[in-house]
Amino acid sequence: MRARYLLSLILLSSHSVNAQPHVPPGFQYVMPLAGARWVSPRTSVAIRPGALIATGEDPSGFLRTEGSLSGSHTGSASLSDDGRTLVFEPSFPFLGEEVVTVTLQPGLRFVSGDLVPSLTYTFATDGLPGTQPPPAAPAPSVKQPADAQSSIMNGVGMPSDFPFVTVPVNGATASGGLFFSNWGGAPYMFILRNDGSPLFYRRMPSRARDFKIQPTGTLTYRLAEPYNVFYGMDSTFTVTDTFACGNGYGTDEHECQMLPDGHVLLIALDYRQVDMSAIVSGGNPNATVIGNHLQELDRAKHVVFEWRSWDHYDIADAVHENLTAASIDYVHMNAISVDDDGNYVVSSRHLSEITKIDRLTGAVIWRLGGAHNQFTFTNDPQQFSYQHDVRALGGGHFTVFDNGNFKKPPFTRGVEFAVDTTAKTATVVWQYRHSPDWYTGWMGNVQRLPNGNTLICWADQSLPTITEVTSSGTIVYQSSFVSPAHCYRAFRFDWMGKAAVPYILVESTTDSLTLIANTWGRTDVASYRVYAGLTPSPTAVVDSGRGPLIRLTQLEGGKLYYFRVTAVDSAGKESGYSNEESALVRVARPGDNLVQNPGFDDGMNFWSLGLSDNATASSSVAGGQYVIHITAPGPNSYSVQLKQGDLPLTKDRKYLFEFDGVAAAPRTIAAQVEQDGGSYTNYSKSGTVALTSVMKHFSVAFTMTDPTDLHARITFNCGVSATTVVIDNVSLKEVIPTAGMTVAQRGPPSAFRLTGVYPHPFNPSTTLRFDLPAEADVRAVVYDLLGRTVLMRELGRCAAGPNERVLSLQEHASGIYLVRLTSTDRASGGTAAVTTKLLLLK
Repeated sequence: MRARYLLSLILLSSHSVNAQPHVPPGFQYVMPLAGARWVSPRTSVAIRPGALIATGEDPSGFLRTEGSLSGSHTGSASLSDDGRTLVFEPSFPFLGEEVVTVTLQPGLRFVSGDLVPSLTYTFATDGLPGTQPPPAAPAPSVKQPADAQSSIMNGVGMPSDFPFVTVPVNGATASGGLFFSNWGGAPYMFILRNDGSPLFYRRMPSRARDFKIQPTGTLTYRLAEPYNVFYGMDSTFTVTDTFACGNGYGTDEHECQMLPDGHVLLIALDYRQVDMSAIVSGGNPNATVIGNHLQELDRAKHVVFEWRSWDHYDIADAVHENLTAASIDYVHMNAISVDDDGNYVVSSRHLSEITKIDRLTGAVIWRLGGAHNQFTFTNDPQQFSYQHDVRALGGGHFTVFDNGNFKKPPFTRGVEFAVDTTAKTATVVWQYRHSPDWYTGWMGNVQRLPNGNTLICWADQSLPTITEVTSSGTIVYQSSFVSPAHCYRAFRFDWMGKAAVPYILVESTTDSLTLIANTWGRTDVASYRVYAGLTPSPTAVVDSGRGPLIRLTQLEGGKLYYFRVTAVDSAGKESGYSNEESALVRVARPGDNLVQNPGFDDGMNFWSLGLSDNATASSSVAGGQYVIHITAPGPNSYSVQLKQGDLPLTKDRKYLFEFDGVAAAPRTIAAQVEQDGGSYTNYSKSGTVALTSVMKHFSVAFTMTDPTDLHARITFNCGVSATTVVIDNVSLKEVIPTAGMTVAQRGPPSAFRLTGVYPHPFNPSTTLRFDLPAEADVRAVVYDLLGRTVLMRELGRCAAGPNERVLSLQEHASGIYLVRLTSTDRASGGTAAVTTKLLLLK
């Protein structure tokens, strides 16, 4: 790498380029800077002469780029929407380790009629930048209480895994909803009222952060790996745009700021191999150093401004980072703010520096804090340290979330500085420190609210999530997650959004499938229509409901259904479809196998093989058996793990866990039913079993003594030994407590009840299952949705206890029907009735 570094300098020197990156005389700004090194080969070129450029000429004929190794580059040139910046997008990347010459030929004119001056300058490329995100601390393994259920909160349907908050203080706050997200448990982003009830929420496919309203009115948020981009939503909560860094760089997760003109500010990630032995004693000659670059994208997503850390910050200025490490995050830029003069202010955590940057030229206006501090802190001798979230308030005032790392002792605060650029002083004019001090070593933010209050997000799960204080430091609001979770940032905004279509989630339990429907901001929804089917984009209506929770009890167990919902207003107008969700119907009676694909007749579906601790293994299904070929077993039994999750277990019920197993040679494995995450509680209380070269059957009976867990898992832990393992006929069933007993011995049911309709939906026949408290004659009457009788059938004399009868609708069309079962007691003559829905799909 050192040779490559020297080569770039030699190339630059041979082209008579000043080694200090700069803007050529006579121009306001160029990108990359003249003399810049370590430039991405995928870079575009931007030139800002300094005045409005006439639009009559196509600039493509005036801009040229040529690489010393790659030759002349064709591409497209255009004038950005600011009217001042020429952008050139090469049609193919430059090569690494070459000098690129940029030429602007004469001929273009300013709006004034004057000629745009000609220009020639050079920069040097390096290898392609890495785009992987920096390593993040693991999210805590925290879940909602295992026996939580979907519920309704202030008229909103709530999923069981929602990250609920507790609000011990709720006083005279600023107006608006609270915008934030959780890091830990199922990932959500949401807008909450002060009491913790949602104005909006959405379950996310991965960790979301920095959810807020932009000056344009757009809602933005970022999704973590593998997405790594920011998304924009309109006032109907519809995703309308995405924002990602250009020039080949990854998009950092910390910040997205939209300007009133629609331009977007982002932080780019640039991973470079650097010879650190040339910079510090003991440095790694091939270290990975992470650079951060401020980028401005215009409305066409062209990079019109790029401020690169390599051009302005020295790696050795990261005084608290280990500069001899193999990987060095020397900048860690984590916030961008726009000052009242239009210039940019950035926070660089690992430099303990806040930097103000000229938006037009890229020149550094001032540096506050860190190794190159230009100011005297008049009343703050410890200054700020490893800060987050600088925000310009105007008039030279700035708020900072001062994490306080490396202070003695460390403490965290929200603080406001007045920066006097003439006297070169920085003065604390307001701060909030909790008494006793709180400390969070990462993340967090401060927001000054319109009424003068200040909102503080403390970030770390060990502290309250949000505190709102008055200017005098009085707490008027405080909330925390019920199940501890981190929170990157939190905001309070006034918001008047209204969803165009419903948003749904689906939760499947052993008793029913619950569809949760909400239409955010709308008050005119009279009902919801549920569309469901066994294939995506269902068009068959299977149910309807007036509330946000719709329980579907008559779907066929073991089937994967797809769901969509529409909202119907009081005038009968139906909205468009909601998002589509799918769910495996897990309704099961005692004695039904809860395991999906238990005999591997469907290949490896529903099963996964997990490897850890550098273990290596492969799997296959042969002859209806799951075969695990272990080549390197790992040090722990769970180093090689076959598993299936989403198995519902109910507290105090009895279960039987069974399977067949064989091995190529005698060995042991650990087989159990356990919690999926958290403390990995072994619900089945089972341990190791001994496999031999002869297939054996294993059986474990247990009572679920822990709280109900709807997402338990079966695991076969096969590490430690390299011997091949074969698993077959896996079963987990709720034990029927009255098995083998007569009705007289166990007592009849206390009431007439319908226990199931299987299969459902059906074509053309289904089985009605019901319990009777005494011997009775039973009749079935089927109605359509208009109440008309379409079928009447005598089901005959039925004994006390469980009964089954087949019902056929062979002659009827697809649709929703109602069936009413009426029982007449043979002894007393008393009657009872039950009614349920039927869905016939032909």
